[in-house]
Amino acid sequence: MREGTLEELPKPKPIGGGTIGTSVNKKTSYLVAKDPQGNSSKLKKAADIIGQDRIISIVEARKLWG
Repeated sequence: MREGTLEELPKPKPIGGGTIGTSVNKKTSYLVAKDPQGNSSKLKKAADIIGQDRIISIVEARKLWG
């Protein structure tokens, strides 16, 4: 997570184990992005790996973990 305000959120307790990281791979549950619908190559690559429905906004992250 690069957004400073997100780093201040309480870290969710992973269900069944897990970690919070800064890279995307097939084990990634969610990617938090400022603009989940953006057209950057990094977002497109992440969508290919984890699926578009797993790329969420900062607002959605706050609802899940805030």
